Amino acid sequence: MPASIMRRRRPGLQGAGEPGGPRSRRAPAKRAGRDPAAFARVQARLLDEMGESYRRDKESAGSLPDPNLVFKVELNARVRDETFRRSLAGVGIETVSSAPARSGYWIGLTDDPGFARLRRKLERHAAAKTASFMDRVRAIREVSPEEKIGAGLSRRPMPESGQEYVDVEVWRLDDERLSRFMGGMRAVVRDGGGRITDQMKTDGYCALRVQCGRPLLEKITRMREVARIDRPPRTGIRARTAAAAAAPA
Repeated sequence: MPASIMRRRRPGLQGAGEPGGPRSRRAPAKRAGRDPAAFARVQARLLDEMGESYRRDKESAGSLPDPNLVFKVELNARVRDETFRRSLAGVGIETVSSAPARSGYWIGLTDDPGFARLRRKLERHAAAKTASFMDRVRAIREVSPEEKIGAGLSRRPMPESGQEYVDVEVWRLDDERLSRFMGGMRAVVRDGGGRITDQMKTDGYCALRVQCGRPLLEKITRMREVARIDRPPRTGIRARTAAAAAAPA
C-alpha cells in the first residue's frame, strides 16, 4: 500500500489517558467562564442546521445507502478518553475518533438526526449550577469539505479538466457501517467516471487511492464519512520495500 495511505493523525490525536477529565470522587466543580444558557442556544441552532443538512443528504442519496451522521465535537479543555466516551454515549453519540488534547476534536456519530438526548442534556446544562462534561465542549458541528483537504491538495488543487490520483481517508466506522458505505463509495466513483486503484483497511483505519476528476473529487469531499483527501506522496511504501529487497545484503 502506498505511503500516502498510512494514517495522517489529526492535531491533538496523541492517545488516550490525558489528564483533566471529570472527577467522580470530588465535590462537583463550580462553573466558570461562558454563559451556559447562551452556549445551549447556539448549540441547539447548530444541531438544527446539522439535522436539516443530513436530511437533505439522505433524500438525495437515491439508491445509495443512507449516509452516516458523522460530525465533530470540538474541545476547549483536556478530557479523559474513556470518561468522555461514556459521557458522549450517554447523550446518544458514538465515538468514531478521539483527540484528548485541548486543541483537538473528537469525531462522533449518531443514528438520531433530531439529537433528542443531546438536546435534553443541553437543557439541563443551561439550568445547572455546577460543571458537567458539556463545559469541555466548544461546539458540536459538521466537518466542512474545506477542512478535509490535505496540505498537498491545498497547495496544488485538482485541475478543472483531466483526472489525477488522490488518497481518501475514511473514518473507521464499525464493519457493518463501513461495508455499506464502501459499497456506495464504489458506485459513486464508478458513476463519476473514476476508479479505485488501491485500498487499505485495518481495525482502526481505512483509506483508498482514487483516480478522479474535479467534479467527482468535490462529491467525495462532501461525504460525511470522508476524513481527509490529499495528493499521494511521491514515493510509496511499496516502492521503498521493493528497493530495499533489491539492495545487496
